[in-house]
Amino acid sequence: MNSIILIGYRCSGKTAVGRELGRRLKILFRDTDSMVRERTGRTVAELVAAGGWSLFRSEERKALADLEGSESVVVATGGGIVESAENRDRLKHMGTVIWLSASPEEIEKRMRQDAKTGDQRPALSREGRLGEIRAMLRRRNPLYCETAAYMIDTSGMAVEAVVDTILRLREEAGRK
Repeated sequence: MNSIILIGYRCSGKTAVGRELGRRLKILFRDTDSMVRERTGRTVAELVAAGGWSLFRSEERKALADLEGSESVVVATGGGIVESAENRDRLKHMGTVIWLSASPEEIEKRMRQDAKTGDQRPALSREGRLGEIRAMLRRRNPLYCETAAYMIDTSGMAVEAVVDTILRLREEAGRK
């Protein structure tokens, strides 16, 4: 299987890295959040406002199911996709899963710099941004770890450096 699936928390670099990785490998790039927007005509925030996180997660599962069986695709997933055991299992069978991680401070800094954070990425709690990030990472990190074949800490790394790391891992895995 030639597909690469990127998982990780918000602003860990999944979309930017996925786009560049797809470009460099000359294969299709898909983003599950974008697929949900295309399917529903609504942003993540609009879906959550209309039906809660359960509505968004349902649409996210459909997007992932649409990708199942795809060959040679780079997929950037939503940060919470690993909260479903069904999704974790599906991801592992779709290709090589790579967890892009970053420190809570780095994630919070990237969120401040990302114009989409407010519009398309609604808060998940009332703990303040850094407190929410830490709490969510405590909950999700074991799920990311369970799902991923590899983990790359993207803190302080440029997109190109992360892509180079993924390509190196892929090359090393091909030699085994």
